[in-house]
This record gives sequence, C-alpha cells and structure tokens, in this order.
Amino acid sequence: MMKERMFFIHGGPGMNSSYMQPWFNPLASEFRLIWHEQTKSDLKALAQDCADKIILNGPTHVVAHSWGSFLLLYALDQNPDAAKSLKSSVLISPMALTDINAKESMQRVQKLFSGEDLEKLNALHDRYDNHSAQELMKIVTPYYHYNSEFDMGIPAFDKRFWREINDQIKTFDLRYTVSNLPEKSLLIYGEADFAQPDPEYEQLQISIIPQAGHYPFAERQAYTLATIRSFCLAA
Repeated sequence: MMKERMFFIHGGPGMNSSYMQPWFNPLASEFRLIWHEQTKSDLKALAQDCADKIILNGPTHVVAHSWGSFLLLYALDQNPDAAKSLKSSVLISPMALTDINAKESMQRVQKLFSGEDLEKLNALHDRYDNHSAQELMKIVTPYYHYNSEFDMGIPAFDKRFWREINDQIKTFDLRYTVSNLPEKSLLIYGEADFAQPDPEYEQLQISIIPQAGHYPFAERQAYTLATIRSFCLAA
C-alpha cells in the first residue's frame, strides 16, 4: 500500500528542516516525509516555490512549524490552487496572524531573558557571520522550551536571510487567510509557548501539549507525534 505524503515547512526565516527531522522521522513508518527547504531570498518567490512543491507532491498532508505557518498561509493566498492539493494541515506553534500580535509574542519571551543574556543578544544584533548566528540560537533556544534544561540541539540559523525576508514583510495581516486552509486542520500548541492562538484560529481544532514550549514535537515527541498521526490518518 502506497504511503500518504506529509509535507513539512520549517520555521525561521533563516532556518532549515534539520532541527525538525530527528523528531518527526518516526512518522516515516506511516507517511512519506517530504522536507521543504526555504531557499529563495524574495518573499513572493519563497511563497511560489512552496506552493509549487505542494502541488507537485499533492495530495499531501502539510505540517508547518512557527514561521512556516506564515509561509503556508501566504503561499495559499498567493496561489489558491495549492490548497486543492492539501488533504489536511497541522500548524504547530504558528506565528501570530498580525504584525502587532507577533511583536507582542516576542516581547513575552524576551521578558524571560536574564540581563546577562540580553546584553549578549544586543552585542550580536548587527553581526551576520555564522558564529554569531549560532551564538544567538544558543542563547535564545532554551527560553523556547518548557524546561530550559531540555537540549534539542542548536538549530541552524542564517541571520542575514532572516533579516532580508523580514525587511520584505513589514506590517502584515493574515487573519483573512485562515479560511484558505483545508477543512481538516489542526493547531498544536505547547502549554508554555509564548505564542498564543489568534481568535481567527478558533474555527480549527486545537490541541494543547502539556509540559511543552515552542517545540512540542521535541519536548513531548511521543505525545505530539501520536496526535498528528491519528489526526492525519483520519483525514
């Protein structure tokens, strides 16, 4: 029996799927896993590439994490035909739907930083080399967990790419795009995640993962994967 496809969109911008793969690979027993990499430095080209890959691999389930949800919603808005290729969608710790809410989310997590870590982050603000990017992620990542001592590894991060894409976004409002998601859609949040669901997401099924932060698939791998597996197989 041919496996159904599962299309993954990683967070960022400026990251890659390597931080997701070890945690989701167990799903390969039921699904054919497809890892989409964000390589275009132009936002519209990034969305077009994502939509083209969804269409190419459809029918497929899509799993988007964090900023990956922004890219998915933007891609479906710019390329409506891509939605026809989706059997279901799972948004994990999705980015806020408006620029204002996204900034408020970041302010919530930054309030948790120690004074020493804030000083280190400020010193890295205008540096774009690989070493400084890794140092930044080493500082930030523990604050995204329910348990700050949990070690999921340091995700790769291209800070210059992050800056280029964010410069193109400016003020955004994606609240109207939620209706473009397939009828079978699930939101997954860690109970301690700094990101909280926008009201527009209330039309979707929501699952809260206990004792988890922004990376529930790492901190509560078995729980999160079981939730995704049962949801997608029932789609």
